Amino acid sequence: MQNVSFAGDILISPTLNSVLNEKKTQVYCPTFLVAWDKIGNIVGKPIKLQNHPPLAKILNNTSFPKNILPENSYVAFAGRVNSETKNQLLNLLNKRFGANAPELPPVFTNNIAVLMVYCYFQRALSFPKKFIRSKSSPLQFKSADGIHKVQFFGATKKLAENYSSQVKILH
Repeated sequence: MQNVSFAGDILISPTLNSVLNEKKTQVYCPTFLVAWDKIGNIVGKPIKLQNHPPLAKILNNTSFPKNILPENSYVAFAGRVNSETKNQLLNLLNKRFGANAPELPPVFTNNIAVLMVYCYFQRALSFPKKFIRSKSSPLQFKSADGIHKVQFFGATKKLAENYSSQVKILH
């Protein structure tokens, strides 16, 4: 499974069946699946891409119930690359995120692009009980090239029961 690199050491994954990279942080973001479905409504389903990349097959066979995401937390958009689409996307981003709206991707300045799929997710989670962030006791994982220490957040074993109502396991 292919991931999208973002901000250097962070990998964004559009599906849950990604291969984990031991040296990078990986974040699952399902908004691309919602946008993939939108482009499928334009070009037909299943979506077929030149050279049949494995990611396209996985995305065609993966679904995500968009009603799980709060409507005001994301934009999933697809369309033809033209000024009308650009204005629609700008309006949607500004309406949804106001001053915190991201800049548009460079696809609109690309003379070769015909179609585009765009997604953006912005969410600040506030929990009634603050999770513990471990700085002094990282988790240790073994790999072929040694032991890797990973900082984590969560709850102590003793207090885990108090936090269970704050999270929902989706997969």
